[in-house]
Amino acid sequence: MMRIALAAALVLSAATLDAKGRPDLAKARAELMKISVEDIAPADRDRKLVATLEPVQHEVEWVGLAQLRDADVSQWYDVAVLVAFYTLEPRHVRLVWGAVDEMIRRKMDAVSQQAELMKLYVAARMLDYAQAYANVANDGVMKLPRFDDESIAGGEHPTLWYVSADASSAMRYSFPLDRGVRVVVTGHPWCPFSVKAGKAIERNAKLAELMARYAIWVVPQHPMPNFGDIAQWNTQHPQLPMRVVHRADEWPGIRNWATPVFHFFVDGRLVDTVTGWQSDAQADRLLQAFHAVGVEPAQ
Repeated sequence: MMRIALAAALVLSAATLDAKGRPDLAKARAELMKISVEDIAPADRDRKLVATLEPVQHEVEWVGLAQLRDADVSQWYDVAVLVAFYTLEPRHVRLVWGAVDEMIRRKMDAVSQQAELMKLYVAARMLDYAQAYANVANDGVMKLPRFDDESIAGGEHPTLWYVSADASSAMRYSFPLDRGVRVVVTGHPWCPFSVKAGKAIERNAKLAELMARYAIWVVPQHPMPNFGDIAQWNTQHPQLPMRVVHRADEWPGIRNWATPVFHFFVDGRLVDTVTGWQSDAQADRLLQAFHAVGVEPAQ
């Protein structure tokens, strides 16, 4: 049985080795990059990414990270981080962690890789890992807030993180999406179109009043550079505060996590979507959407 297993492993490895008997990481990276830009549903994209990753992952594990050349370790990092960026699955983030640790062990320059690993820890909501890593990594990693949790355990509502005014803490809480009209805006302060939309909404008195009453801006579950910019946005735009989505799968009604997108819910049911901010004419489209769900400006 052991010989059969060994033979099967060698057959597998032969399919993913290059001409010199090394994992063909350059080819894997090229294939993953191609998949990442395909115009397909995110779930299908993630499945294709994982299916492409797994053979070369098996080969890397068979050979062992310690046996790879420095250039191969760097390429393995590129492969792992590309998949982890999209799936945000802890098992893929751990591959990035292993690659970064190997780079550090070899005394390779890994400052930017450490910063990316920290972003992935936070985005995958591996917060204990993030806090532990912040204690040992260099100063270039993301400055973390203190994470507190007041969400309802096992609750039916999606959850959000509230970032304090000084970005020193983030509180997770349950958000009742199923109560009347709710407008969930996916956006973030690093998106120029989100910034443009926010400023246009604030200039439009009718729309600003409706958004203040019914809308909440949410930062998608994506890798992000810091929490400070979110706190700053909230200070500068008090009527359009941003929260951070805990996990995207808590929001089954939202399939498009691009920014900005305005999702109109009535009693928890998605009834309309306004996508993008190509021009300030989108303000009229939002007013029409509010009218369609039965709400009008107070004045």
